[in-house]
Parts: sequence; C-alpha cells; structure tokens
Amino acid sequence: MNTRIPTLLCTLSLLLAACGGGSGTPAAAPAGTAPKAVPQTASLALFDAQGRPLLPPPSRVPAHTAARTRPGLYATAEQLEWQELVAGPSTVVLDVDQMGPAGAALLAQHVRGWRAADERGLAWYVRGGSEEDAAQLVNNLADEGVAPVFLVR
Repeated sequence: MNTRIPTLLCTLSLLLAACGGGSGTPAAAPAGTAPKAVPQTASLALFDAQGRPLLPPPSRVPAHTAARTRPGLYATAEQLEWQELVAGPSTVVLDVDQMGPAGAALLAQHVRGWRAADERGLAWYVRGGSEEDAAQLVNNLADEGVAPVFLVR
C-alpha cells in the first residue's frame, strides 16, 4: 500500500481546515432575517447529467486575461453555495485570501500527481479577492492533474 496517500490526505485536510474549506456546516441565518428565495437550479448547474463540467457562458469569463484559467471553468458565488448545499462532501473550497500565497503554493505542491478529484468525484472551487491570484492557484492545481477546478467570481 502506498503510504504517501494517507500522509497527503492528512496534510490536505489540515490545509483545508486552515483556509476554511471543506466545512459541511452552513452558518445559521441571523434572527429576524428573511430566508433566501429558492434559486432556479437550472441556472446554477455546473455539471451535466453525466457529471461533466459545463462550459460557462461567455459573460462569466473574465475580461482580464490574467484572471482567466486554463481549464476555463468559472462559477458564481451562488453556484458555489448551491454546490455546497447539494454536494457538500464532494465540494472542496479554497480561499486564496485566507491561505496566502505561501499556503496556495504549498497546497499545489502537495497535490502533485494526485488525481483524487477524478477518483473520488471531488470538485474544487478557488476564490479570492484577487482573481489573478485565484486563477494562478486554479492553473497550478490543474497542472498537477486535479480536475475539475472552478474559479469562483
């Protein structure tokens, strides 16, 4: 048995905990706030019926080329929220702002050659205040064989 995989899983779970990703518990709404309207699920779809990522509409592709990703997969915050609701255990959220550049580089280094997303049905979502930094992490993860990886904008 390969002993690197359990070590990698442990490291990844620590990194996810540090950056706030992987939390399956949604925050409770403050008292006195109205519940959100139920969204139209067709407009929130990121995957087709076979589980393949759908290409985004042109309006969702960043105008600035440095914020574009090689995989070309983009999600809105609402789509990510929907994915966390319907596929929480298979949703990995990485926040570049909380991780910092060093944490993002460390994560990309640890997933080198690890095809867990394909093997376990995981979908990765990267967000951050700087779309360029988030796009760089998406590209780094994709270069290491992790897929699908969405840039959340």
